[in-house]
Amino acid sequence: MEIKSQLYKTYCRPILTYRCEAKKINRTLLRKIKSTESTIIKKSLGLSKRSKTTNLLHALNIAPTEDTLKLRKLAFAKRLENNVFTRKLVNKIIEESEISRKKLNKNSLIAEFNELLDDEPRSIEEIKMKRLHLKC
Repeated sequence: MEIKSQLYKTYCRPILTYRCEAKKINRTLLRKIKSTESTIIKKSLGLSKRSKTTNLLHALNIAPTEDTLKLRKLAFAKRLENNVFTRKLVNKIIEESEISRKKLNKNSLIAEFNELLDDEPRSIEEIKMKRLHLKC
């Protein structure tokens, strides 16, 4: 069981969540990812489709999909922030969105990063400060 769980976490989940950190995930897509995830796990263990997925994930020590996606998105934001060129680009996008803050597209990645970090629009510098406070 532990080996199958480790194989899933190492190979299957990264394939399922590939590119998810760079795009807005809506409920429909999240539901499809979770459904595919549960099907893969159940088939690999030889269980029926009607088995409870939540208890199974907990028993196999597999983190919920939402948590994994949030962590990957925050790690992606950190990588963007650490690169000089992407930091300038993101800051430019934020500056332009601050001019028309109410017109910020709710499907944009920046809006989702803001949502992950308290639902308040903020700049990259503010995101840095928030991360520093979380580390302390």
